[in-house]
Amino acid sequence: MNNDREMIHAALHWHAAHARRMAIMAERRQAENAGQYWAEGPRITEAKRQERACLRSLAKACLAHRARLDDAADAVIDVDAKLLAHSDHNDTFPA
Repeated sequence: MNNDREMIHAALHWHAAHARRMAIMAERRQAENAGQYWAEGPRITEAKRQERACLRSLAKACLAHRARLDDAADAVIDVDAKLLAHSDHNDTFPA
């Protein structure tokens, strides 16, 4: 499982869904400014639903990525602790 690719994929999906919703909203504003009746409410609702689903997918990918980074940070701390423990037993340092 490649978390970086999953996160990029989810971000691109969210961006595309967000851009679609913004385009629909711009179309709505233009119709309303022209005094036309715009009866595309279900289209906005569907676009919002898709955008939220993509956002949830992005959040899930970010959480997985964050967990991997947290594991890496713990590994560094463990290595540092072992190095410190080893340095207590060896008081001579190379010049």
